[in-house]
Amino acid sequence: ELFTGETVRGLEHLKDAADVAAQTDDVALHILLHSRLAYMHLLAGRIRDSLCYIDAAIELVSTQEHAGPGPIVAGSDAVWLQGFRTLPIIYSGDLATAGEELERIIRLVNPDSDPGSLCTLHGFSVTLAWFRGDDDAALRHSREQLRIAERLTTPALLASAWDSASV
Repeated sequence: ELFTGETVRGLEHLKDAADVAAQTDDVALHILLHSRLAYMHLLAGRIRDSLCYIDAAIELVSTQEHAGPGPIVAGSDAVWLQGFRTLPIIYSGDLATAGEELERIIRLVNPDSDPGSLCTLHGFSVTLAWFRGDDDAALRHSREQLRIAERLTTPALLASAWDSASV
């Protein structure tokens, strides 16, 4: 339902999935569901709900990064969620805050050790530039996203980069 525009039905299905997940201790599953719920709420225009789900996912990631001998989720998951968090802010029209957040997050990413996150952040930056009406910035971020994706040859990153290039 996410891609067919039936967000209400999609939200019902995700809530059913969350009910099932609530019976487990699988933190990675909870993070995944929170991010899916956030995206579905964003598409439904429920900006505040979207932010709440993203913040809950970020909190789950942060607790896992400090627990036990090895994290359940990687640091790049936290970077992705922080970047993803800018989308509802962009959609709400607070482009200055979204821009500041994206710049802050991009500065924190080491391009040598986490190029995939940097690639994704450039994709979020394309969205911001598009909302600002800044064609030059959108093109610059899109080209950088594609350059990184082509170097990494990861199908998901390449697909996302070509998607950004279409904007």
